[in-house]
Amino acid sequence: PPLHTMRAMAERMVNLLQQVQAAGPYRLAGWSFGGVLAYEIAQQLLDQGHGVEFLGLIDAFCPHLLNAAAHRERTPEAPVLRENLEHLSAGQALEWEVHSRAMAAYRPSPISVPVHLFVASERPPGLLELTASLGWERCVPAHLLYTQAVPGSHRSMMSPPHIETLGQRLAESLAATTESKYVSEPVGRTT
Repeated sequence: PPLHTMRAMAERMVNLLQQVQAAGPYRLAGWSFGGVLAYEIAQQLLDQGHGVEFLGLIDAFCPHLLNAAAHRERTPEAPVLRENLEHLSAGQALEWEVHSRAMAAYRPSPISVPVHLFVASERPPGLLELTASLGWERCVPAHLLYTQAVPGSHRSMMSPPHIETLGQRLAESLAATTESKYVSEPVGRTT
């Protein structure tokens, strides 16, 4: 059944993840809404005392980016995705709406692990004013936020030829993290 909060969606994913791998360290990454979900999954794993070795956000906007009024109806992805909504099935449109509302209500807590943010270099005119770190500087300390621009737009970065560059940068970041043998120490959630 559809879940309506980021926390509940992440709890479901943590349970599924732990059915495959019971203990950390974990490596997580997600694109767009999936990046925000990966962030909350990492928070929940840390809260449970597990290590998070890697957290990658692929062109994921921080929900703090817009003010509360703007969040009631649309997420920052809305201008990017609006032109594609007419191609969605009724089920996909409902899922998009549920995700939009969950993200609008979500307020990410500061995190204690490095966050690797991969940002699309092409922005629609309405989103040009975004910060280079898509708002994540509001909840990720500067010394833990690693931002890289990658070619393409929010959608085209996930297709050839841009996805090859994204894959290479993601693999390099993951390798560098693994080589440094950094694994987070679990820390309680700040409220």
